[in-house]
Amino acid sequence: GGDFDFNERVAAASENFSFFVTAAPTGLEIDPDDWVMDVHQLGTTSADFGPDVAAAQSLALLPPRPNPASSRAEIRFYVPGAGPVALELFDVAGRRIRTLVDGVEQAGPKTAWWDRRDAAGARVASGVYWVRLRAGHETRSERVVFVD
Repeated sequence: GGDFDFNERVAAASENFSFFVTAAPTGLEIDPDDWVMDVHQLGTTSADFGPDVAAAQSLALLPPRPNPASSRAEIRFYVPGAGPVALELFDVAGRRIRTLVDGVEQAGPKTAWWDRRDAAGARVASGVYWVRLRAGHETRSERVVFVD
């Protein structure tokens, strides 16, 4: 156990943050500039704060955000153990259009950004795309939509 400090500059009146944790959190304190603004008490399976302890021990792919997106999407995933990982993007016809991650990754939470570009660097059209995460013998998929 112990404390974990996370500092983030907030640029908007409202912000959302997600954290991957490997144990059940007991609380979250939001305190910019030493002004106590809000304190949240968390349960052990709060969907607002990512996968619960059991889910965090297996491969996890969270829904891309924002979704729908216009220019880029954040793709968050959790790798339970070190090993080969592939994070690939496919169009609705099943054609791989880009690979964001292809190599050995250490265990833990990961984030990748898709800038709406294919492997050749061209901007992809508006539409539905699939994100596929593979690690070991496990696969996870999520849908992302791009709009103009």
